[in-house]
Amino acid sequence: MHVAKCPHCGSLLRMKEPVRAGKMRCGKCGTIFVGSTAEKPDNAPSAPPTPPRAESPARPAPPVAGEPVHLHIYHQTGKPKTPIWVVPVVLVGIALIGVLVGLFVYYQSRAKVVRVDEQGQVRGVEVMNREQAQQEAEKARLQRLEAQRRRWGGAVAPSGGQEAESPPAVRMELAGPGAASAPARQLAPASALIGDVRLAVKAEQVADHDVPGDLLQINGTVTNGYECVVLSADIFAVVQTPGGQQVLLGPVVVRFLPPNGAVIFSVPCEGVLTDQSAPPRCYAQNAHLADKEVVCWEVAQHTLRRSDRGPHLFVLTGQSRNPFDKPVAPEGVYCDFLDSRGVRLLGAQGELVNPPKTLGPGKIVDFRVELDAEKVNRPKEIFSQFRLRMVGRIP
Repeated sequence: MHVAKCPHCGSLLRMKEPVRAGKMRCGKCGTIFVGSTAEKPDNAPSAPPTPPRAESPARPAPPVAGEPVHLHIYHQTGKPKTPIWVVPVVLVGIALIGVLVGLFVYYQSRAKVVRVDEQGQVRGVEVMNREQAQQEAEKARLQRLEAQRRRWGGAVAPSGGQEAESPPAVRMELAGPGAASAPARQLAPASALIGDVRLAVKAEQVADHDVPGDLLQINGTVTNGYECVVLSADIFAVVQTPGGQQVLLGPVVVRFLPPNGAVIFSVPCEGVLTDQSAPPRCYAQNAHLADKEVVCWEVAQHTLRRSDRGPHLFVLTGQSRNPFDKPVAPEGVYCDFLDSRGVRLLGAQGELVNPPKTLGPGKIVDFRVELDAEKVNRPKEIFSQFRLRMVGRIP
């Protein structure tokens, strides 16, 4: 009988054939080692296994008989087998991730559209793709602006945000005493041109310093002396030429004058040669008064934020606070665009962002005003100052 001793636990391994420097595995502790067998008589009592020494468990024991052999111990390092249930779990997880990504993309491409009538009642809710929803929102915005224009009697800018082109300045000589009236318009003598006494107009000349005697425009303010909001009014200006003739300029329309409040205006002169020693005279006529329930107030300048959206487009955003001690239903915002000299260039109507049905005292509402400078044939950089007014109605 041939035996070999495990260097780890000391147990004997019995072999039928002799082994020289062969790889063997202990049946007791599972250690794989390289060793040789030694011949042992069959009648010799087997030695009891020697317990492993805690001090040096990896130290090989000398062979029982035969030549000394160098032993190399190998430990089993094979990877554990993957459980078979892991594969379907991974496949199910991948499928769930795909479903979730598909649902996310689907819902991102959809939008909910709430249809509301003019009384604020919800008529229905629809779900459609986002592009179609944006078209519906733009259509609803245009309808809302059209409704406001009908309500204010044309005092609201047309859809698209900016005011319609102002009529060109009318330049004609006023009929003097005993002279015939101008053929283009039936005008009374200059002394008979009377404006609205409740609308105080204060104006001054602004000349072009590069061209002496060339008057660019007449700037001024019109103050509302009525106890209600003035939706719109026409501003005329009378200037005198160096030859002593009087020229009528205008009209220029001003919008939304708050009670006891002032609004800036500018009357273009289009290069009329004037006698700058004679101050211009301005008049306000054709005032359209609003109901007593309509209120108007100025928007604080520190809330305005300007952001450019391209070479020609820019957007004004801001907030307005209800200054009254009672709730107000906000209906719109109006903006006067001025240059760095304070000359009013044009006006535009903005839109409210998610306006509440009623705005409580001290509460705020967001708004935005958009202007495409290319559509008004002016460079975007010329618009540097802004005057905004909110319009609402006390329910």
